Amino acid sequence: MKNLFKSLTLFLALAGIATTTNALGQTSGTSGSGGNIDVKHHNIYWRINPDSTKYIRGTVTTKFLTKASNVSTITFDLNKTSFNNTGLVVKYHGNTISKSFPTSGNVNLLTITLPTPLANNVLDSVTISYRGVPPAASGQALGYQKTSFNGSNYIYTLSESYEDKDWWPCKADMQDKVETMDITVSSPSAFKVATQGKLFKTVGSGTNTKYTYRHQYPIASYLVSICVAKFTEFNRTPVTIDGTSVPITYQLFNRSSYTSILNALDFCKLELQLFSSKFGDYPFKNEKFGVYEFGFSGGMEHQTNIGLSSGGLTSWSTIAHEVAHQWFGDAVTCKTWNSLWLNEGFASYMEVLAAEQIPSLGVSALSRRTSLKSSARTTTVPVYIANVSNSNTVWTGANTTAVYDRGAMIVSMLRALSGDTKFFEATKNYVNDPNLAYKSADTDNLRQHFQTALGGANLTGFFTDWVNGVGTPSYALEWNNVGTAITLKLNQTRSSNSNVTYFRMPVAIRVKNASGTSQDIIIYDNGGNLSLAGNGTIGTATGTNKITITLPFTPSTVQFDPDNVTIATGTVTYNSALTQKGIIEEVAEREKEQTLKTQIFPNPSSGEFNANVFSEDTKEPIIMDVVNEMGSIMEHQENLKSNQTISFGSHLSTGIYILHFSQGRKQYSTKVIKK
Repeated sequence: MKNLFKSLTLFLALAGIATTTNALGQTSGTSGSGGNIDVKHHNIYWRINPDSTKYIRGTVTTKFLTKASNVSTITFDLNKTSFNNTGLVVKYHGNTISKSFPTSGNVNLLTITLPTPLANNVLDSVTISYRGVPPAASGQALGYQKTSFNGSNYIYTLSESYEDKDWWPCKADMQDKVETMDITVSSPSAFKVATQGKLFKTVGSGTNTKYTYRHQYPIASYLVSICVAKFTEFNRTPVTIDGTSVPITYQLFNRSSYTSILNALDFCKLELQLFSSKFGDYPFKNEKFGVYEFGFSGGMEHQTNIGLSSGGLTSWSTIAHEVAHQWFGDAVTCKTWNSLWLNEGFASYMEVLAAEQIPSLGVSALSRRTSLKSSARTTTVPVYIANVSNSNTVWTGANTTAVYDRGAMIVSMLRALSGDTKFFEATKNYVNDPNLAYKSADTDNLRQHFQTALGGANLTGFFTDWVNGVGTPSYALEWNNVGTAITLKLNQTRSSNSNVTYFRMPVAIRVKNASGTSQDIIIYDNGGNLSLAGNGTIGTATGTNKITITLPFTPSTVQFDPDNVTIATGTVTYNSALTQKGIIEEVAEREKEQTLKTQIFPNPSSGEFNANVFSEDTKEPIIMDVVNEMGSIMEHQENLKSNQTISFGSHLSTGIYILHFSQGRKQYSTKVIKK
């Protein structure tokens, strides 16, 4: 989370966005650094004194594996203005070697010339020593800053999105995480150090103390952080995650009372257990979960050690958000800043989940969701960020509203569409996918996991509309009933700023009877073609914007999205002229437009029916469903072939049914009558 308390692949190809690649097809990150190496380990030594000037002196040894043949130069991201001085020395096998920065273009690429070219798949290392004053904050670009609390100086860092290079030499690429790190910080002994991983050793040296931390999980360079301050430290009761005791540590600035802060922070333990139960074990359970206080007005999900402002220390939503980021953003990181919503949308929605699942928080999940929905409907830009050239183009007010709030509501709609069982299954599989866990992902990776969980449903349209689209939908809902059978008709309109022809989405409806008994209904509106959803599958489409459902009671009132689980708003009207027969009639009207052709005999039939379906595509299988007038699937067959005779319907009772065939995007629906 980087805000003020609010504040690749198929999908990228569809969006018209490409990542930078080298000749081997491996991404080389936004800056283009390090495309020919895979960073394995950093051994870092920093000297920092908050009571002196805002200054850093460091030595970074990077172990890397070559990923190309004839590697004669390697590059790292480093701020040229701050560190291109006599203190910048690069050593290779103990010998000083040549280095330079470009004179134009991306001038912050430190280029190192190796004395002898390296072959592919060679493990080697270089050591970079440097010193200087990192740049001042510039809007959303923070990096390395000095400030004070109650008269006590401290140094802190926040590198999201591009400011890691402003204080240490690194390969700034979320698609090549550093596999392990050892971080040693030397500072005057009155100060203590907050950073990633487990405290490995503490060594006094005159008036200074050296703190060495060891982090043995892959980490993106922007998630590396340090804070050097006169902390008061609290070691809380560990939390147990699947048999592992996880240390809980807080490093806070000195103040007269900590009671309210400690009470608020301790909810992190319940959140760690909750998110572990839903999405798999806390990803860094073998090290720690830490919280430290720092100078940014909000929170930041630094891996294993979240940073919170003084106000954030007692903000339930900020704490839940940053805890959730350990799964969404840290364990699985967006591949590029274009897809930042994968980090922030999920973390924002986990605030809702925490409020829902942890009653002792004493907050309303509905209230939080209502706030997110209201804000999401004001967005003016897509959640997919087009301009990611620098931190001030990424972290605009419009972008943060989109990626946080609209992103959270996209996650909410995925939950509504899938139902809880499949939502948590898909999300857990996404976070634990071996190709994504401790690595990075884009929207297409998420889409594939939800499609798999929903039995192969095609959600490309949903993700395209909501991730790339602008605008909001509203609905006019009409309903009527015959006894316990309710017929619903949906007409979608879109806001004037919409660039989406039709928002494909779940629609949430609550039906009640006269005594207040209710049933929630989720309908998937696929461009005006309705299906039942929300129970782990997306049912067969009716072919129209009407659907009839049999309830366990006679309905008397209908509400549109009363729990605010979708971005749509709607009006509800009882329409006595709306009949169930309308579904059959509309299917009949559409038969002339069908792209598959079928012969059915006999029809009507008092026994079974036979059908031949014809298609020019002889490879893709055909699916058949027989649907009754209430919208329920009575018979289902898969893997059918063109010109194959199919028998069905022997068990059907007397009535009118819709026979529906689908082959990819080709559809055919007609009616059959059982005598």
